Amino acid sequence: MADNQNIGINIGTCLFVAAAAPATYDKAGFDALTWIEVGEVTDFGEVGGERSVSTHIPVKTGEVNKRGGSIDYGQMAVTYGKDLTDVGQIALDAAVTANTTHSVKILDADGVNYEAFTTIVTSFKTARGDASAIIGGTSNFDITAKPTYFSVA
Repeated sequence: MADNQNIGINIGTCLFVAAAAPATYDKAGFDALTWIEVGEVTDFGEVGGERSVSTHIPVKTGEVNKRGGSIDYGQMAVTYGKDLTDVGQIALDAAVTANTTHSVKILDADGVNYEAFTTIVTSFKTARGDASAIIGGTSNFDITAKPTYFSVA
């Protein structure tokens, strides 16, 4: 079996947040934002769209007719080691209170590609766990526009 060099691991991947939506939803728009890195991220969760399926069942036939419905770009739950001095985590906490659209950038470990999207930050929680656990946190992002990949260069 061949080793696929096109896949990678997350070591070195970074999360950034900006307190605004881009003026345009392209590379130039996202690059123009002021980004703050969120420190101590341990899990990025999932990002991507999911299409609903609309159905229609005529009584005469009882057959289910299906059509592709709307696309929901979902939610992303990010976990991190809680650091009360981390400016990125402070920004996430402020984002929940602000209740405005923010932008997110996930810079791949290669430092070449990033994924960007707009979101509403819906939570900033502390997770204490058991006696041996690192005090952590979770922030949930409700994604408002299709995540898009860009190249840094």
